[in-house]
Amino acid sequence: MQSLFPRHKTVVKPAFFKVPVFGWVLWQAGYFPAGGSDGKYRQSMIGQMEEMKKFLEQGGVFFIFPEGHRSRDGQVGSLRLGAIKIARLCDAPIEVLRLSGTDRLFPPGRFLFNASGNHRISLTRITRIPAGRHLSVSSLEQKIHQALSTDMNRTSTP
Repeated sequence: MQSLFPRHKTVVKPAFFKVPVFGWVLWQAGYFPAGGSDGKYRQSMIGQMEEMKKFLEQGGVFFIFPEGHRSRDGQVGSLRLGAIKIARLCDAPIEVLRLSGTDRLFPPGRFLFNASGNHRISLTRITRIPAGRHLSVSSLEQKIHQALSTDMNRTSTP
């Protein structure tokens, strides 16, 4: 997904940066670790957030998966509020997307890809929530949940 955009940043689990070679590739590709609880990654996260508004204003794209993990049952889980806070702080719009079909290619809980067989992954734009520092974090969260719920109901109807 990130290869579609020339300038992007993506947040991933800190554990991935500890994997030999793979962690180095993530750093080189512009990914950065989620959360600042681990002292090793705290400065990186703070530095990235300080530059985020300028990065977005210059046309950069910031990908974040606000559930923090892939769904094991296909249902939308609770959202971590960091992504919403960042969008609000940077006065940036939120593009709500649905990524589906990854469960067979990259099963949740497993590190290796399942490259046998044909796998189809789709990315669907659900809605765009305009920039709005005037909106509270909870109202933005509610709008995202509403869009995702509406989309889930629409796509599950035969």
